[in-house]
Amino acid sequence: MATTGLSTEVPVSAEVIEVHILDSIKGDYTTYWKIPNDISAEEARRWIDPATKILYATAIYGAGEPKTYLALSGKGMDIDTAIFD
Repeated sequence: MATTGLSTEVPVSAEVIEVHILDSIKGDYTTYWKIPNDISAEEARRWIDPATKILYATAIYGAGEPKTYLALSGKGMDIDTAIFD
């Protein structure tokens, strides 16, 4: 899972993608994930919004440990998600 340390980096390239996260504890924030360090290129291509090139995720905590769920976007409310560890 990506760290929030990348959130201070502004430059975005083909190897860095913008990620909007809805975190059940921290709230909404934007971070940047590096390919392949934080997410595989295959997963990024599968889940990224093709129009905006932004990845959307939700972080939910269980027993103090976060689980990140990637979500398809651009279609209003969307229930298509996948767990991303």
